[in-house]
Amino acid sequence: MSSPIGKWVADNLIAALVLLLSFAGNLYQCNQNKISVARADREEKRAVALQQQKSDFIDGLNKQVSDIDQEIARIRENIRLLNLQRIPTDGYSSFDNSYEAIRASEDTIAELAANRQLLKGQIAEMIK
Repeated sequence: MSSPIGKWVADNLIAALVLLLSFAGNLYQCNQNKISVARADREEKRAVALQQQKSDFIDGLNKQVSDIDQEIARIRENIRLLNLQRIPTDGYSSFDNSYEAIRASEDTIAELAANRQLLKGQIAEMIK
């Protein structure tokens, strides 16, 4: 038969071992939670940074669209002025010279409008 003191020591050793294992398990779980939180924090920061880059890129595309709109407006004003010059005031028209300039300007407007449309398509695609 075992002595009561031996039984008490064995029971307390088992209890201490159970508590130690429980503590180790809790410590492991705490570390896993910290790792998960750190990982989630990194992923969130990366997502925010990517969203900011996307936003900055879209802003840049919108700026290009605005620049194209301004250039088209400037060219249209030049065409308007060239058309005013074509009105003969002394029986002579500079039609031949201004016609070529107007035609080239209209071609430039068409190219700019096509580029503008491509940029707007890229912006719409990125916003999705």
